[in-house]
Amino acid sequence: MNPITRFRYEIAAYNRLASKVLEPDFGGIDSAERQHIVEALVVKICSEWEVFAESLLIDCLRKDTSEYASAKGMTLPQSLSRNICELLLTGLGFFDSKSMGDLKGTAKRILVPQYNPFKEIKPPQSEKIDEFFAIRNYIAHRSRASKLSLDRIYRNVYWMQQFVEPGKFLLAPDDGQDPQSTTRLQVYFDAFFNAADIVDDYLP
Repeated sequence: MNPITRFRYEIAAYNRLASKVLEPDFGGIDSAERQHIVEALVVKICSEWEVFAESLLIDCLRKDTSEYASAKGMTLPQSLSRNICELLLTGLGFFDSKSMGDLKGTAKRILVPQYNPFKEIKPPQSEKIDEFFAIRNYIAHRSRASKLSLDRIYRNVYWMQQFVEPGKFLLAPDDGQDPQSTTRLQVYFDAFFNAADIVDDYLP
């Protein structure tokens, strides 16, 4: 299963679970329990995106290493095995992308334009993915810094004057008023689905 197909499959599964959680009679759980489940999903979704981004970078690098070789000032065969390309990308550590800007910068440095689908992901998707990772960081660390970062998003993007826990924020209607409107969580799901579609459409 290629990275795009796998990512779509996993995110669709989490989307279905999130829809079930929103059903009034789902497991007899209350509002607080729903919020805890949604927060756990955030961590899983971000993990899937990180696996997807790393796998796609490696597969695209395999197709043509010339940009990587130029950036590193070295000579490489144009095509290498997946294992070697993974080593070129991660070294002895692990792949870590701090933001969409960081991911796009890495892709630009090491991938030839023809095999760099990340540059096609537009600001609306990139910004939502970055927001989602800020939510993940707060859920995972509960640090003062991660809370301040998330609070800035609440204030600057959503015009919220008070900090709320991520589960409550994600389950709220996107427009903040109509209970029947799309939840904020669904908007984030859509951003990930759209990013995968953009990448798939670009690659030859």
